[in-house]
Amino acid sequence: MNTQRPSFVRRVKTQAGLVLVVALITLVVLSLGAIALFRSTDVVNLQAGAMAFSMDHNNKADLCVRRAISWMTDPASGLDLTVGTDQPNFNYFGRQFTPAQTNAEYGVHANLLSTTSNGWMGAAPNIDAGGGVTVNCTIERLCQNATAADRSHCQMASMPRGGQGIAGSQQPTVGSFPAYRVTTRVDGLRGSHFLQVTIAPNSI
Repeated sequence: MNTQRPSFVRRVKTQAGLVLVVALITLVVLSLGAIALFRSTDVVNLQAGAMAFSMDHNNKADLCVRRAISWMTDPASGLDLTVGTDQPNFNYFGRQFTPAQTNAEYGVHANLLSTTSNGWMGAAPNIDAGGGVTVNCTIERLCQNATAADRSHCQMASMPRGGQGIAGSQQPTVGSFPAYRVTTRVDGLRGSHFLQVTIAPNSI
């Protein structure tokens, strides 16, 4: 009596094992794809968060720039731009910072990078920007000496004279006003620091 099993039984078992292998491989591939997608999404979220964080600090830095401009344009503020002497109450410096005082990597005064007393130079109070963020800035006259400003030792800026030029445009004055550098530091959450530099003439 022939007891050999039918050939179709062996084929069924072989096919069942192959399906299991394919299913496992497919599961591994899908798992790897899900992990890659999760990591990609996480990176995008981190980048978006960092960009929003930077934009928020940049917007809050404008608070101190506006304060500096108001001091520079309002005679009642008490800031005297006609002299080159330092005025600590406004964080005002009548002479440009020397290379020895400047941090070469960031191009700002080394004290602005200090963690001691927030690194400020002067007595102007911090601005509370909300959410645990504080802002402060320095006003630096871009002159080599503390004497009256002129082209011999100052970086001069141009401002409109108010008259009408070609096609109704205002006629500019060339090198009539000394330039000022407003360096703003924003101290944010998690010990973060943000620096912004703005160049402006005294007649804004």
